[in-house]
Parts: sequence; structure tokens; C-alpha cells
Amino acid sequence: MTNKYKVVLYGVGALVALWIIKWLQLASDTVVAVIGIGGIYLTAQANARERAADRAAEERRADKERVMQLKRDILLPATEGCSSVTQCIGLMLDGTTQTAKIHGEYSAALSHMTKVLLISDAETLAAMMNYLQKVRELWVLVAGERFALDQIRAQIVAIETAHARDNETQQELYASQRAMISGDHPDAAAFERTTQLIATHEQSKKTLADRATQLRIAYSEREIQAVTALLDAGDTVDLEVELLRCLRKEIDLDFDLPGTRARMVAGRARIVKALTQRIEEAKAGIASIRQASGAE
Repeated sequence: MTNKYKVVLYGVGALVALWIIKWLQLASDTVVAVIGIGGIYLTAQANARERAADRAAEERRADKERVMQLKRDILLPATEGCSSVTQCIGLMLDGTTQTAKIHGEYSAALSHMTKVLLISDAETLAAMMNYLQKVRELWVLVAGERFALDQIRAQIVAIETAHARDNETQQELYASQRAMISGDHPDAAAFERTTQLIATHEQSKKTLADRATQLRIAYSEREIQAVTALLDAGDTVDLEVELLRCLRKEIDLDFDLPGTRARMVAGRARIVKALTQRIEEAKAGIASIRQASGAE
């Protein structure tokens, strides 16, 4: 109700009250009491409206904080080194960020987003759901590729450890042989057994080295597959910008949307360039490994 209509309504109410007082011929103390009660009622109503307005303002402020939390944690991930969802996921593939930490941040941000959904209109709801779906797809993709790469890396580490152990044992056997030769009474049988053990460890080292080479090639091939899949999955720029547009409209976020989009597009271009370079480096690495090992 507009203020003009409120004034008219209050004026009519006052005239009616005066007419009732005159018609009932109320005493002055009764009139004062009635006016006092009316004043208390009106004051209580005004206080209630003020408290309701304060609550609404507080809820609005909390909503805005939740949206800004989304912008920090999902739209522009706060993880060190990340300035966009795609970059953050790319760093996860690279193993330079803590997967568990990022997963926790994303889970918390998704929880915030769920709360914001309760206050969103249909357009904002659709933008959020589209964005969430894309982020989930990328997360599942990266989680699967990260797991596969970690498994291969673990095998490489185990083989390198076994290779180092074989080499250490072999060196100890060589030292034992030298001691046998330098003694006054060489033990020919023991020397022969040691020679056989050395040969066994040498063959084991060769087998492990060949397996490590195969795994390094497999790791690089899987890395190429993972990065290519990430590039093929597309980016989140359009979805992020659309969601930001809806949120800005809904809660009056004040920021430069075209400028934000331009920064996102430029960042995406840098990421694509870096990921493409990683693919080329991985291919060159495979060729180098094969050349060094003599593998076909």
C-alpha cells in the first residue's frame, strides 16, 4: 500500500474515531485511555514492522554472503593457484593441488549453493542447475583420470624401489666377490654362486627397467587422454557468466559482468594453451623414452 493511501486511510480513521467519541459522549478520561491504548497498539505494530524489516534485511544480507561464498568457492575457486573452475580441475590433473582439499571445498560450496536455491527464481534456478551439472561432469571426469594416473604412478614408484633394492644387493655381492678374491683361500664354489646371484639380480633389474619404461609410456598416454578429455568437455565460462548474471539481478551484486566474462575467456585461452602444450610435451616424452629404451 502506498504512503498516499495510508494517509487517506488514517485520516478517515481519525474522523470516524472522533464521530464515535461524540456520539457515545465519552468522558475525557475515557477518551485519553482509548487514545493511549490506540497509541500502544500502533507503537507495537510499528515495532513489529521494524523488526520484520530488520529480519528481512538480515536474511537478505545472509543470502548475499552465501552467494559471494559461491563466487569465491565455485565460480572462482579459492584454492591457491586457481582462478577458474577449468584451471582448478587442470591443476588437479597435474597433481599440484590436494584432491581431498579441493573435494572438501567443492562439497562445502555445493552445500551453500543448495541453500541459495531456496531463494532463487526459476531463471536463476535453471542457471544454477545447468552450472552444477557441468561442474559435476568435470569433477567425475577428473576424479576418474586422477585415480588412473595415481595408480600408474604408484606402480612406477614400487618398481623403482625394487630396482634400487636389486641394485643395492648386486653391489653387496660384488663387494663379497672382491673379498673372496683378495683372501688367502678363495672359495671357488662360493664365488660361482655369487656370480649366479649377480646375474639373477641383473636380469631382474632389466625386467624391472623394461616394466618401468612401459609404465612411463602408459602414464604419458593416460595423461594425454585425460587432458584431451578435459579439453573436449568444454569450459564453464558461459554457464558461470549466466549464473552470475542471474545472481546479480536477484540480489543486486555490483560488478562488471562484461569485464568478468572477458577475464574468464582470456583465462580459459591461457589454460587451453597450457594443456595443449602438456599434450605435446607428453608425446615428445613418449618418443624420447622409446628412443632411449630401443622400444618400438
